[in-house]
Order: sequence, then C-alpha cells, then structure tokens
Amino acid sequence: MELTFKLSNNTDKTVHVCKYGTPLEGLVGSGHIIFTDVATNQVAKYQGPMARRVAPTVSNGAYTTVPQNGSVVYKQKVRAFTLERGKTYSVTTRDSFTAKNEYLDNSPAFQIGVVTQPCTVTIN
Repeated sequence: MELTFKLSNNTDKTVHVCKYGTPLEGLVGSGHIIFTDVATNQVAKYQGPMARRVAPTVSNGAYTTVPQNGSVVYKQKVRAFTLERGKTYSVTTRDSFTAKNEYLDNSPAFQIGVVTQPCTVTIN
C-alpha cells in the first residue's frame, strides 16, 4: 500500500521543516504515522527498524523546504505494520513538526501545528 502525504504552508514565509520522525522522512515508521483499527480502536503494531540519527542540520539533509503559500508532497510505501485483511484503519500522523524560518543551522527552531485530514484505509 502507498500513502501520499502533503504538507502545506499557508503563511507568507518559507519554512524549513525537520523530516526526522515524520512522514517527510521517506519511511513510514513508529511515531511517524499511526494506524488504528476502526472497529476495536486498537493501534496496529509497528515491526520495522528503529532509526538512530545525528542531530538534524541543514548540511545532513534533515530539513525540507516548504515555500510560502505552497506545499510539498511525499509518497511512501507502508511496510512493517500488522495490518489485517478486511479491516478498516484510521490513519493519523504526529500533531506537530519542528521548523525553522531561516535556512541556517543556528536559527531558532519552533514547533508548527499540523492539521491532518481524516483518512481511512481498508485492507483487501
């Protein structure tokens, strides 16, 4: 299964968002996205690798740029979750990301809220 994530910036300033621990990182892992069985309200178990990384910096590619009044789109294959055929899952992401206004490693970081559109998937 492939999921598409879109992060929009509805401000008049370009922001630089840290990809670590979010769907923007290029893999769907524990903490990035949550699948919850709609019928039982049980969270699907993640059985994939856990990542350890160096501190996020511009030079190591940890940030992605989201232009003012623009968006970025990431497509990702979903693996490493115990999703059962015939069940419907709600899909949610983290509720905030770390961002910077300036594209500089020494600029102050801040949290931005993320509004997730409701989404469900049924495994066939």
